[in-house]
Amino acid sequence: IATKQFDLKSFTTKTPQEKFDSIMTLVKNNFSWNKTNSKFASKSPKNFLKDKYGNAADINLFTIGLLNAVGIEAVPVIVSTRKNGRIKYDYPFSHFFNYVIIFATIDGKNILADATEPQAANDQISIKCMNDKGLIIKKDQVNWIMLQPLLAAKKFSKMVIDISDLSQSASIETTETNQDALNSRNEFASDMNALKKSLTNKGYNLPDSSLSIVSSLPKMPYQFKYKTVDNPEIINGKIYVSPFLHEIVKDNPLKQPTRTYPIDMTYPTKRAYYSVINSPKGYKVDFVPEKIRIDNDLFEMDYNAVVDANKVVVSYSYYFKLPIYNAVDYEKIKYYFNEIIKKGNEKISFVKN
Repeated sequence: IATKQFDLKSFTTKTPQEKFDSIMTLVKNNFSWNKTNSKFASKSPKNFLKDKYGNAADINLFTIGLLNAVGIEAVPVIVSTRKNGRIKYDYPFSHFFNYVIIFATIDGKNILADATEPQAANDQISIKCMNDKGLIIKKDQVNWIMLQPLLAAKKFSKMVIDISDLSQSASIETTETNQDALNSRNEFASDMNALKKSLTNKGYNLPDSSLSIVSSLPKMPYQFKYKTVDNPEIINGKIYVSPFLHEIVKDNPLKQPTRTYPIDMTYPTKRAYYSVINSPKGYKVDFVPEKIRIDNDLFEMDYNAVVDANKVVVSYSYYFKLPIYNAVDYEKIKYYFNEIIKKGNEKISFVKN
């Protein structure tokens, strides 16, 4: 039915990757998810083609059929969404599973995909599906596949800060990739008002028309830039500046003294910040934080502040390397969060010449 409605002959000259991307884009552009999780289709292919919407299984099983029709090896993977709980692998009863995604092989590379997510890249699944392992559906085979990505979601913010006795202004540009980008596309897309409200809630005061969304397409990083103005922090004649403004968390999410179950970070996360602070006229640098570096199998953090002529250049990054940490690592991860908060919120001070 589908091959009659869609001209799949045009796919014969495409590469496997082009075929995969074309099919995924075709489905995402022509069919809508009704927000219902399911591992079973709710309607026939004929009715699905007529209605143009369906549950997760309607959309992803249909996409698998199209992929196979153009020569891409694709099979279903049944999963339990994060809200539904983890699978008991010793007794994986059918009712434990409530969703189905796509497992495709392209040029020897295995890809997980979800055609219900129009804002996702074609080789990306959403957070709701990142729940330990999924079961690949192949005849006479029992194979599990990890659902948590090993590729880090990255966020990089670059800022230039100008200060004086009367004002503090900054130009900020933020770029997000992978899951961070998908989260922002789902929350904001190209809605400037929604993004401005989010930044205002973080503590930024944005002048009119200073915000722009540079990129919001699914295949690209999510990128935006803006300007902010504020009053300088002056205490006893010294000007104090937070080099990363409101970008660093101020509260440790890990509150318990001990823990007996894993720390689920969902996916590896990497954050990087670069700040150029122009020295205020008539002032000189009074204090910059010390350099620090941590690097091990679990976590990485790097902080460096350099006084360069009439400016201070500060770089700061941290990286949680795993999507899930064992309970025995809880105290370490809690400590790393405390170090992120402590180091990222240290201030640079200037004193009059």
